[in-house]
Amino acid sequence: MPRSRRPHRTALLAGPVLVLALACPFPAGASPAGLSPAAGTLQPLRQEDGRSAGRDFRRDALRKNREENWRLAARLALLEGVRQALGKPYAWGASGPGAFDCSGLVLWLYGRIGVRLPRIAVEQGSVGIAVPDRLRFGDVLLFRRRGPGWHVGLYLARGRFVHAEGRGRGVAVSSLASAGYASRLCRARRYLR
Repeated sequence: MPRSRRPHRTALLAGPVLVLALACPFPAGASPAGLSPAAGTLQPLRQEDGRSAGRDFRRDALRKNREENWRLAARLALLEGVRQALGKPYAWGASGPGAFDCSGLVLWLYGRIGVRLPRIAVEQGSVGIAVPDRLRFGDVLLFRRRGPGWHVGLYLARGRFVHAEGRGRGVAVSSLASAGYASRLCRARRYLR
């Protein structure tokens, strides 16, 4: 009777998050699909080009894991940037970290995660992916001002967004329902998938 191998754990570190994967062997004598018993051991199924099918699966799983970890790290960095920017004063043309205008705040937040955006609010609301349905954390919101020009902010959650409000108010979190922001919302763009 062949000896069965004991399960072992492997740890993959791809970014700031540690993911544990548990490798479980098949019961002795089992022949799962894609594997065939030969000389008392299970041999991996080969692709047409002779490579192991398992190698491509592992590579794809690692790539997906890295992408998911980057997304999580990017969201955490955006959230930490929001925390640091709250309460900073408004200054026209400033892009942080000591003071911000609305587009400078969005530019600075996304710059922290390596995403390059245009400097001007209307351009920030024109590039990226159009938000098709529900807003998600990190979406860039473009508003019409009551006067000439545009205003931009970063969506957080539950109808709230962060923005550099204007002179005397600085960086703050506001509700889309307050001050008529919902009626002035023109479009939303997504830079994080």
